[in-house]
Amino acid sequence: MLDFKELGLQFIYAFIAVYGFAVLFNSPRKLNAYSALSGATAWIFYKILASLDNSIIVPYFAASFLLALISEIYARILKHPSIVFTIPALIPFVPGYGIYYMMIDLMNKNYEKAIQIGAESVFIAIALASGVIVATSFARIIFHKKRFRLVKKG
Repeated sequence: MLDFKELGLQFIYAFIAVYGFAVLFNSPRKLNAYSALSGATAWIFYKILASLDNSIIVPYFAASFLLALISEIYARILKHPSIVFTIPALIPFVPGYGIYYMMIDLMNKNYEKAIQIGAESVFIAIALASGVIVATSFARIIFHKKRFRLVKKG
């Protein structure tokens, strides 16, 4: 289990990382802190779930769902597209280490381990994408419920 000091450091590191990616992606300057806050919050949520759950997929899905939901709320409040908040905050979750180690194992002809790590990385990427898709769809239904009426009033 993570202690509060470790969670605080993780929050700060995630905030700095997401802020850096927001600057790198040339997001509007006034929105960088919002992106960083949503990314750091989702990262802490991921760390807590990862320490409680044995699955590697569920924490990634839940964190990306929370991240996309926060981004949709920021998009409505700040009148900017949600992708401005989602993409920089999602980058630290991307399983680059898995792809790297998969390639190392392929080069060392350790095919079993490469397939295992590669499949894990693909499942993580699918969980991240699925979390964003579900949260975005959920937000569209909630925020645009007038569009989904079956019978027009009038």
